[in-house]
Amino acid sequence: MIKEVEITELKVLNNTIRDVYDVNFEDYAFNFYRRAIIKAANELNVPSMELLISQVKQDKTFFEKFCNNLVVKTTEFFRDPSFWLTLKHVLRDYCQDKDEINIWVAGCASGEEVVSLAILLKEAGLYSKSKIHATETNCLNLNQLKELTYSLKGLELANSNYERFEGINGFSDYYTIKDENILFDKSLLDHVNTKCGYLFNYNPEIKYDLILCRNVMIYFNQKLQERVYTNFSESLLSDGLLAIGINETLAGFSNSKKYTVLSPDESIYIRF
Repeated sequence: MIKEVEITELKVLNNTIRDVYDVNFEDYAFNFYRRAIIKAANELNVPSMELLISQVKQDKTFFEKFCNNLVVKTTEFFRDPSFWLTLKHVLRDYCQDKDEINIWVAGCASGEEVVSLAILLKEAGLYSKSKIHATETNCLNLNQLKELTYSLKGLELANSNYERFEGINGFSDYYTIKDENILFDKSLLDHVNTKCGYLFNYNPEIKYDLILCRNVMIYFNQKLQERVYTNFSESLLSDGLLAIGINETLAGFSNSKKYTVLSPDESIYIRF
């Protein structure tokens, strides 16, 4: 069981991941990253850093499992319902007259936010002209989104969140239950495409009307946050919307002056 990670071991692991997979974890917040490595290694029953580095280097499937255990899996359908209610009103105000709405969900985890967004867009009458691009570090998480199959465990909370979001239907209208799982309607993915990749390496070919990236930046140090926010600014239309976590802020970053706050409580900004 791994109880501590030395800085030299961390450097070797980072160099291995960068050289083999062209992924750079060096700018993750140090204390979070160190704790996450220990947790991930122990959940995968790897007894030493030496063996962890070796398996990461030699086995891509193991590396994907390692990354899956590395991230914090705190997500739910319509998490923070007031945010989704505010976003629905904002999208109606700013996107109702657009012919096409391009949205990037950056760091979509296992897809609960993508499903929530698709339902929001359907109920706002905007889904038919929307294109959702969902990116995620771990391919295993994207597989769950593609299957639209989730555990019953969080269903009571999901129903409650949907009611607080003031959904116009019943949440159960969007799924069926089979073998202790929730199976969502596949039509929710009709306008969704997915890509496995790291949001700080992702260079989109189009400009977006909305970028949704909530509760991700808190795991990055300021250098990487700056890099990601710069990428977002370059990827948004001049009237594009940026939604980040309620505990995150653009204040202090070089591109912050390009934004106006639309909702300070929900951390929704518009780029000008």
